[in-house]
Amino acid sequence: MRTIITLPMKPSFREAYLKIERANKHVHDLEGYVREFATSDHCTILIEHDPNGGDDTLKLESTQTIPEDFLLVLGDAIHNLRSALDYGMHAASTVWDEHTKFPFRGETRDELIAAINGGLKQKAPKEVIDIIVDVIQPYKRGNGHALWCLHQLDIEDKHRLLIANTKLMFIQGVSCEDEAGQKFTIPDWLIVPNATPVRRLEGHRNIKITDKGKSALTIIFGDGMPLQGSAILPMLGQMTILVNHAVELMETAFAIANP
Repeated sequence: MRTIITLPMKPSFREAYLKIERANKHVHDLEGYVREFATSDHCTILIEHDPNGGDDTLKLESTQTIPEDFLLVLGDAIHNLRSALDYGMHAASTVWDEHTKFPFRGETRDELIAAINGGLKQKAPKEVIDIIVDVIQPYKRGNGHALWCLHQLDIEDKHRLLIANTKLMFIQGVSCEDEAGQKFTIPDWLIVPNATPVRRLEGHRNIKITDKGKSALTIIFGDGMPLQGSAILPMLGQMTILVNHAVELMETAFAIANP
């Protein structure tokens, strides 16, 4: 008995844009997570008394980790953006199969070209290949470095949850009262990067905190991650713009090659 295999329809550029729209929805959800997390009791203010009768010192410590739901949605956003590039590559190819993917091999232009010459060059028009190599530049040292990092993050997310950390920016409105009954509010407390958040309260001893105030924070890619230390939401916004632009460029190049 003869087996008939029906091949799926060729992906369209519209489908690539749908993937980008889906990623945007995830980014919107992440913004909600950040707002909710920022208003939670995510850090504590410790009071250190000088045993020799000196001034008190305040120290900030983080008390909560990033919610797992945030990391799951982050992975979904990254995967949709990465998939949009593959969808665009399929739509911009005249011959396509399961190996037709947007090229990310290598860290330099020459390595990218070598990967494309391995098979993709025979599947997509020259106009499309030239746009990828010379304009999009999806390699570590190219204009598309953020796209290269997107690819690395997508690989990472296939094996474990991505790592994210909080980074305090500032805290304001902290109200205190010292042993003399003097009430005072600490001026805006800017957090210096890579330094322990410590504030010495000159002239005040044995204080108690009457209002913890409000803090502002950002969530960054954690240690060992691509884009380590970069703020996640702004970087996702940049990646979204780059992916959308890359798909637009491939669509235009394909239209020129196939008038």
